[in-house]
Amino acid sequence: MKVLIGTLYIGESEFEACKKSILSQENVDFDHFIISGKPNKNAHDELYASFMDRSKEVNFFLKLDADMTFCSPNSLRQLVDLAVMSKSAHVISWINDIPSSLMIPGVQLYRSDTRWGGSDDLLNVDYPPTLFGRSIAVGAPRLVDHMSCPSTFQLFRYGIHKALKAI
Repeated sequence: MKVLIGTLYIGESEFEACKKSILSQENVDFDHFIISGKPNKNAHDELYASFMDRSKEVNFFLKLDADMTFCSPNSLRQLVDLAVMSKSAHVISWINDIPSSLMIPGVQLYRSDTRWGGSDDLLNVDYPPTLFGRSIAVGAPRLVDHMSCPSTFQLFRYGIHKALKAI
């Protein structure tokens, strides 16, 4: 099984820890690419286009934001195993959000036949793709931490973004 991991980076302080946690993953084959320096919508569009462009080379896609880190060297393997064992096209795993001390919906693994058709929405840029199979949500085991060491500006930007979505 091979996973294509895409990371969007806009100055998150956890970026180096994110990359290190990816490189530490064991028992799974993966490629990793980074998109940085682009507006949010453009970065997401490029991410999803890159996923679809490489769909014949891999089995799964994973978007791991630059403020996320795998909890263990087997986190990615466990996520892939959940998808394979459940025969799912999509797995969403809750993540440990450090600032709020809550488990929140977060990291998503997609089978490589997933297709993103595009969206004009500039705020909700993580639009749902077309899946060819079932989707499952898992809360355990804890596989990913979110914002383990955020900067003050990063917390502010995150809060504003969530507030705008809520409005």
